[in-house]
Amino acid sequence: MSTTLGQPIVITSLPASTTVHEDYDSSLALHTLVTWDNNYYYQDNVTCYISSDPLSAACKGTLFELVNNGTALTLYKKSCNSPGCGAICNTNGCLDHDVTTSYQIGIRCYDGYGSSDTKTFTMYVQQNDPPIFTNLPNTITLNTDVIARGDVLFTIYYTDTENENLRYNYTYNGVASSNLFNGDTYGDSYYNAANITAIADQWGLSNASFSVYICGSDRRNTVCRTLTINIRDYCATSPVCNSATTTVTDRFAVGGTLFTINVPNRASLSGTQSYTVYSEHNYFTVSSSGVIKTTASLPAIYPSTRYYINARVYDTAACSFAYCQFQVDVTFTNDPIYILNLGSSVVVSIHEDTIVETTLHTIQTSDATVDDSVTCNVTSSTPSTSAFKTTETYPGSDVYQILSKAYPGFAHDTCNQYVINIECWDSYGSRKSGSLTVNIVDNQSPVFANLAASTSITVDSATVFAGTAIFTVTTTDAENDDLFYNYTIYNQWTPFNMSANAVVSLHRNVSIPEENGAVYWMYICVYDLHNRVCGNLTVTFTPSKTRPIISNLPASVAVLESMSSGSTIFIVSVTDPDIGDIHNFSMSVTPAGSSSKFSLNSLTGLLSLAPGQMFDYETLPFYQITFSVRDQYLAARQSKIINISITDVNESPYFVSTIPDITFGEGKAGKVVGTPSIQCKDPDTADVLTFSISGPYQTYFNMNGTTGKLTLANDWDLESGQATSTYLTVYCVDHLGLQAATNLTVNITAVNEFAPVLSLSTAGINITDQTQTTEILLNVTATDQDYGDDNCFLFHIIGFGFGSKYFKINGTGNLGQLSLSQQIKLKYAFNDTFTVTVSDNETSPLVSSVTVTIYYTPTPPDPQKPPSYCILCTTEGIAVVSILAIEGFAIFVIIAYVILKYSRPVYVTTPTQLPSSDQPWVPKQKKPAFDTISQKSVESNISESSEVSTDSEISDTSGGSDASSLSSYSL
Repeated sequence: MSTTLGQPIVITSLPASTTVHEDYDSSLALHTLVTWDNNYYYQDNVTCYISSDPLSAACKGTLFELVNNGTALTLYKKSCNSPGCGAICNTNGCLDHDVTTSYQIGIRCYDGYGSSDTKTFTMYVQQNDPPIFTNLPNTITLNTDVIARGDVLFTIYYTDTENENLRYNYTYNGVASSNLFNGDTYGDSYYNAANITAIADQWGLSNASFSVYICGSDRRNTVCRTLTINIRDYCATSPVCNSATTTVTDRFAVGGTLFTINVPNRASLSGTQSYTVYSEHNYFTVSSSGVIKTTASLPAIYPSTRYYINARVYDTAACSFAYCQFQVDVTFTNDPIYILNLGSSVVVSIHEDTIVETTLHTIQTSDATVDDSVTCNVTSSTPSTSAFKTTETYPGSDVYQILSKAYPGFAHDTCNQYVINIECWDSYGSRKSGSLTVNIVDNQSPVFANLAASTSITVDSATVFAGTAIFTVTTTDAENDDLFYNYTIYNQWTPFNMSANAVVSLHRNVSIPEENGAVYWMYICVYDLHNRVCGNLTVTFTPSKTRPIISNLPASVAVLESMSSGSTIFIVSVTDPDIGDIHNFSMSVTPAGSSSKFSLNSLTGLLSLAPGQMFDYETLPFYQITFSVRDQYLAARQSKIINISITDVNESPYFVSTIPDITFGEGKAGKVVGTPSIQCKDPDTADVLTFSISGPYQTYFNMNGTTGKLTLANDWDLESGQATSTYLTVYCVDHLGLQAATNLTVNITAVNEFAPVLSLSTAGINITDQTQTTEILLNVTATDQDYGDDNCFLFHIIGFGFGSKYFKINGTGNLGQLSLSQQIKLKYAFNDTFTVTVSDNETSPLVSSVTVTIYYTPTPPDPQKPPSYCILCTTEGIAVVSILAIEGFAIFVIIAYVILKYSRPVYVTTPTQLPSSDQPWVPKQKKPAFDTISQKSVESNISESSEVSTDSEISDTSGGSDASSLSSYSL
């Protein structure tokens, strides 16, 4: 069977659809893809993906996925993470019929040759059906004589398509609870149904009726019905029913009658009968007359399935039910299987050289039995062989491929036809067989396309060299078999051989003079696994070209080291008898590291100094270049040499880098400015370099021509208006006058030369004990003649004496203001002198000073103030009174004498004349005639008792006798 690559791919299992219940929360395999690609599986591959997701862009991929389980691609619905919430992004895999009733998913498959197919799969969402009560609404009658606490009064039965359990709630006569009945809150439809139970110990009721409103809820639905309970103290005869059994097939008609409930005591019943049936499956119903029928097809599992139906008969006049059970045995029906495309007329072919597993034929089976599977296999062949097998395209497809196995060992000459017998069977014993005829195709011999029994070629030995192909054997094969070549030569000197892919090439050069007209033979064979074909190749060598010769080398040339890049150094000449040949030049330079200095035009032989290059005699004065040349066919037999000498040329010096700025302070002629960091070099290593300068202030500077040391030739004074920065052009000169120039920036800084100039040098100040600390006593203004002065000065009072103690000076900019740091309260006049310094606050400060003389005068006392005679107003008076009270009159006389003696008034004359501004005023004192104590003691006593000031407020540190006597008195 032949196969053509690049056949189109087809998704054979689509379009398709399925229905999934909205309550199905687990992951579910929806569909297994089946594709058909006529290409060999080992030559092609198939890739599939979901190309169209019906969800919104934000939710794509949350509901469906295509999974490769190793053998097939299967479309899955994902698991639901939050049951009941529907197919929304945060609850992947959930379904909700109220949101979406169906989904269409596009699936695209493509192979390795670009062929593709896109089909759709549709998933329908089945809605959850609400439960149906089978015995509600209903009315029951209870006999109070037989009812006890805990008795089951009523069992709730229902049917539900999804077989869901229900949650219940009850309303009793309009209220949520009852003292007579209790209902189960949970129950299923058959085995554990919910019950209503009696919870009263004694009823004490008769002929009463109650209503119970019963609501049952599954996952998505709620249904409600009413149960009426009649309580009676009498009951009629209870009904009786008989059980029965029947057997049917799974093809039993929907709606067919299975049983009629037999009530043998029907004639004795006084009420009306009603019937209810209950089953694990929702396949049965009962009519009002007691006829049990099917509501759906009855599925069966091989060989049969048994169903039970529980029936209840109720009579309105009785107080109890009749129960009976019905048994239905359903026999499984197995349908026959069919092979749709297999028979004696089906013939396929396969080549005898096939070694890979190959599909020969695909058969389709059918089986009407639901959920049945079909298996097919090769059972025998004529003649017998194990070279064939079957495989299902994917599990459950019931589509089988008949294949030849890998390395089947076919040989047309041994067997050219096989008849294969295939048998198929299902899970329940149905079988079907058929046959397939397989013809084995014979292998054809390969055919030379350009090599006959004897083929001759001529080769030009002047243009064809070792490694060149001179002949390629071309062969065709009908089966595209792998072909193999070998060859035989008749002369060990044969200059050619053949590669495995049939290319004949020279393995050495053919000598033009020695092998002119030489003839060589090669016997070439080609074969596949079955056949072999051979032919002769004859090769004659005839040269047609001569070699070029370099005609103007060896030679020597001299060039200046100043030669410009791109300049021509030499042109190589060639002689060649072959007119019209194109020559190609090459070179090698010695030393090898200098190859980039030269440029060679490979077509003209012109040698030049390469762009961007230059010669340097001092580095390398000599080069040697070896030239080679060849035309399109032959190379010159001999390479030639040229020697290149470099002639020295005087070159300009150059600065290696810019000269860093130099900075100095203003000063006088002769001052050393500094030695700049000058880096100047000359390619001519023997040259001696000197330095010189020029510039707008050239006359102010001298430079040492050898060392570059820089000094002032004239005074540089910033206060005279000269610049703070200038530049000099520095020249580096060789012995022949070639020079290089660069600029040097010179910065001049100010030098502190002048002390501050003050507005005064001496000052005299008159103050009294009334002078305040807020009064400005003296203003000192300073100026500085130095360039760039910031007009900020430091003002200071020298020393730690009188001036520092009582005075302070505050400086703001160039103004200093003197004031008292504290008031002076001394009782005597005096003069004192201190010094104020003013600094210009520079790094090396200069200072000027002011001499300040202080003239202090105290305020005279007030003569109008009366003396004090209050004994108890002083400490002495209080002490005297205390002693008198204790020690009696004698001591009193002594104390009184002391008090009278020291309490006499003191009179001070008023000064008649104030002192001049140069002299302090000292008051004159007048001693009373009755004074027996020293005047100083009296003054001290007055001072101590004064309310204006005391010596404790201001102490004199000058050491005067007055101050000493003021503090010497004590009581």
